[in-house]
Amino acid sequence: DTAADAPIVTLAKQFAGRNDHAKVAFGTEASLFTSMADVPSVVVGPGGIAQAHTPDEFVEMSQLEACGDFVARLIAHCAK
Repeated sequence: DTAADAPIVTLAKQFAGRNDHAKVAFGTEASLFTSMADVPSVVVGPGGIAQAHTPDEFVEMSQLEACGDFVARLIAHCAK
């Protein structure tokens, strides 16, 4: 439920090279960070939700490479 204009959302979109976002119906610990510690959270990852958490789940190699690029940008940002 992090606001779409929250700085962490904007940063995640910038690192991902995307301008869209969506909410999906599955659980993560992200809501606990917000509710228990007031830490805004964004859940990101490679692949598409249509392939995730299914019997034949898969992630395209290009998505893994994009994920690596995202992590590299995040590390560079945190190292400033």
